[in-house]
Amino acid sequence: MRVLPILLALVATPFVAGVSQGLGHDAAHCARRADQHPGKVINKCDPAPAPVPVPSPTPPPSCQVTAQPTMATESGKITGTVYLDVVWTTISGVCVHLSGVSAAGAQISATVLTDANGLYTFSGVPGGSYTVCEDTNGMSVTWPAAGMSCIPVSLAAGNWAAFNDWANAP
Repeated sequence: MRVLPILLALVATPFVAGVSQGLGHDAAHCARRADQHPGKVINKCDPAPAPVPVPSPTPPPSCQVTAQPTMATESGKITGTVYLDVVWTTISGVCVHLSGVSAAGAQISATVLTDANGLYTFSGVPGGSYTVCEDTNGMSVTWPAAGMSCIPVSLAAGNWAAFNDWANAP
């Protein structure tokens, strides 16, 4: 019976000491301890994470927003969002280009900027085969695939092709 308390003490002591001496305390805990022990160096806090810079790109001078395609009888939409990778905040002011051929054989071309929420929309697009490209403005594309700044889109008449998104990294 005497062995049990001794065994428990031998097991619990390193655990308690390890928990009380470890890193990982939050900022409020560290500030409270520093206030309680003025003049004593308390170094148990994890360093604050470095802030992630959120660039606010301006459209390149070559980005000329153009008119939307002429409304077709059964027109559709092509939409998407541009994000800053890792933190998933949206990026406004990114130039996005649409080009391709409608099912009737007409050449279609338009350019828009992403709005304050990082969204872009091409409205009035007739069915056809298109390519949607973003101006990376010096950033690296990480989604849909590394370096893929253009997305092929096949649009049926009257349909909506959504989630044509990009994630970029500085």
